[in-house]
Amino acid sequence: MAGYDPTQSAAAGITTANGNSIRVTLDITEDGDTGDADEDITYSLSDSDGDGYNDLERNGNLIAENMDALDFVYLDEDGTVLATPVANLEDIRSVQITIVAKTGRGDTGYTNTAAYANQQGTEQC
Repeated sequence: MAGYDPTQSAAAGITTANGNSIRVTLDITEDGDTGDADEDITYSLSDSDGDGYNDLERNGNLIAENMDALDFVYLDEDGTVLATPVANLEDIRSVQITIVAKTGRGDTGYTNTAAYANQQGTEQC
């Protein structure tokens, strides 16, 4: 619902577009602004608990642990990948999201040698 703006007066949409974080606004209360609870949302990775592993956060609150990668790829109307951070946010027509996560309890006998790829490149985990 990023950019939901039924009154066409809230100027809702993507406000920050980086390779590993995104900030969006929306007007879910339909009151013409994006200042209410849950109308300004940022998703990002952080090691906020200091355990050496990345955590997925929404507005600074933990929603998932043990993330290896969080990538956002922004595409224009022709499907062309836009450089990040995106300078002209109005050019974004779609967002490709890639998440690589792992279990909190590793198997000591297993080594992951897979490489995971999206339009930003390859992530070796």
